Amino acid sequence: EERIHMQDVSALLRLNRYTCVISFFILIGLFWFVKVTKQWKVLLFLCIGWLVGMILFITVGSLFFDQLFFLFHRVLFRNYLWLLPVESPLLRLFPADFFFRHFIGLFSFITGFLLFVMISAYQMSQRSHHENS
Repeated sequence: EERIHMQDVSALLRLNRYTCVISFFILIGLFWFVKVTKQWKVLLFLCIGWLVGMILFITVGSLFFDQLFFLFHRVLFRNYLWLLPVESPLLRLFPADFFFRHFIGLFSFITGFLLFVMISAYQMSQRSHHENS
């Protein structure tokens, strides 16, 4: 059971890697578009929307983490092998608190990155506005 579950986890991590690479190129394309067109407000509003979404997701995810964790497994795993027995070595290595801390850490990092991009876009829109005045 544990071995098959870890194979499933490995496949999800590969999918995550591909998603990150594709997202990186989309982000580079977005930055290029904004730089060429000087549409910094587009980037600013996209970031604001994502930021609001991330804050809501972190809040709801923190309040209902167990349900979200269960839903995550139901959607992303094709079997029930992730329902491991309590004495499982995997559960001792990776208790629920491990996943909760990583959930908060990951989405806090993404939120911080969005804040950074949002502040940069705001500064660039102000600079662009002053140059056009």
